[in-house]
Amino acid sequence: MRTTVTAMVKHTKLWEQTDLELRAEIFDVTDTPAFSQPNGSFGAAAFGSITSTTTDPGGAVCASAK
Repeated sequence: MRTTVTAMVKHTKLWEQTDLELRAEIFDVTDTPAFSQPNGSFGAAAFGSITSTTTDPGGAVCASAK
């Protein structure tokens, strides 16, 4: 399975000893489909055909502050 994760981080100094970290992460940026197994019914017209994708969820976005 190929999954691409992209993250952006911003560090901001609020006071002399206090800082803020803002983070945004995007999972499965390319939204690459995960294909199901091919049709294994030997002799069928659709033998070897891949006609669907798995039910994996698409990309997700996460944002946080610390």
